[in-house]
Amino acid sequence: MYKITPSLILVTLLLVSLTAWHDSRLLFQTSVPVGVDGYYYIQQINTLRSEGRLFYPTNTPLVLYLLTASTFFISNTVLGIKICALILHLCLTLGVMALVTTITRNVWFGLCGSLVTGFSGLHLYLISEFLNNLGAMAFLIWGAWSIAKYAIEKKVIWLFVGVPLLVAAILSHRSITGLIILYGFNLYLAYLITRNSRHSMLVLPAIWFMFATPLLLAWQPFVVVPQQLGNEVLRAPALPLRPVDLAESCILIGLMAATLVVWVRNRPLLNRAGGLVLISIALGSLLITLNPFLNHRTGIEGIVGRLGVISYLQVAIGVPILLSILFEVSSTNALIAALFVLAFLGLSYFAYFAPIPLSLRASYLRDRENLVFQLPGLRDQLCEKPFIVARHGDQFLVTVVLNVRSQQIIPVAKPECLYWLIYQPPASFLSIPGSIRVTSTDFQLVKDENLMQSLRLLGPAQHQQLALANSHLRWLMPYPR
Repeated sequence: MYKITPSLILVTLLLVSLTAWHDSRLLFQTSVPVGVDGYYYIQQINTLRSEGRLFYPTNTPLVLYLLTASTFFISNTVLGIKICALILHLCLTLGVMALVTTITRNVWFGLCGSLVTGFSGLHLYLISEFLNNLGAMAFLIWGAWSIAKYAIEKKVIWLFVGVPLLVAAILSHRSITGLIILYGFNLYLAYLITRNSRHSMLVLPAIWFMFATPLLLAWQPFVVVPQQLGNEVLRAPALPLRPVDLAESCILIGLMAATLVVWVRNRPLLNRAGGLVLISIALGSLLITLNPFLNHRTGIEGIVGRLGVISYLQVAIGVPILLSILFEVSSTNALIAALFVLAFLGLSYFAYFAPIPLSLRASYLRDRENLVFQLPGLRDQLCEKPFIVARHGDQFLVTVVLNVRSQQIIPVAKPECLYWLIYQPPASFLSIPGSIRVTSTDFQLVKDENLMQSLRLLGPAQHQQLALANSHLRWLMPYPR
């Protein structure tokens, strides 16, 4: 059994305090919501409180309900959301620590897992951009901890704890069902590999089939693949590394290699709970995070891109388990592996490979503040019932601040009074007659007919330059003729 010592408590409190201070410094640098979709949560909470429904319907509303509940204790909605983000990630960090501790039977390895969770640069995306994902992952990790406790202690009480937590995770984000199925099947494959059962010969073909499924899906001529899914698969392999999660990807490559070496040389060490989880994470990295047949260039909004963001949790759980196994083989090899991980973790924390998320940068937040404070003064210059097409994220801000309809694309039934919120930095400024400039910002409101007339005067290169800064214009490409 492991012991909770005063030194462990002190180190844990220090770790939690440092991560909370770092995250608070970023979240509270502005009075407006952080995150490109920050105002999405504001609109959902405001509508839920005032009308008892969600403004944007969803089948996974649990985190939104939790955020709304917090506003009964914290009257300032923006402040409440930021505090909830800190609390949810604290729960996630402690959940990783509890899960790794239970699996390795060593609290210091659990502390190692919480260190990765709190200091990986990728966690900034969860606390600023993806609060639903954050809550879902917190529920999922604590649910996994409960299931691990049941597997080890055989006490049914842990099932009564774990199953509701997994259900809560499923009700928090739509990706959780897929993750539970994937890692549940990975655990089954790991069980077959380590037990040398009569079905073990089917493991390698099953892994290969899962690995190549995106390629098969891209090439098959029988079923029309939905565009959203079609954008996630590739017809030819491509390097699955990208700057935003390069550090974590490099660590996972090392983890897969080390796991393979242990399986070849010291297979009995994997024939237990820690080994099963380690193999499962290595398979998950191979099949999703580092699969060259998946499109890792869709950005963080794509399915694969979003899964890449949570790869730091694979590292946080897998690395301590790997180290616990390596220490039984060779302390020297374990220390070398630990130094390798610390080096890349440091590069991730200090944003060497990629800067902090756009929505946490001071320049972006200054623009967002100015837009929020200046936009209401322009309401009288618009028609009675305007419809505003805006960039992703900006449409939520417009809806909240101006209380008018706004989205990224023009509705099928085109509104009579249609405006575009255009972002034009000085380097790509386009003079549009009749536009309404938003003071102290690089934004302007433009009537639909004026925008179309101006775009017809541009060549492809100019139009593309404007579209790069305004994602909601890209559907007009190559350019109006």
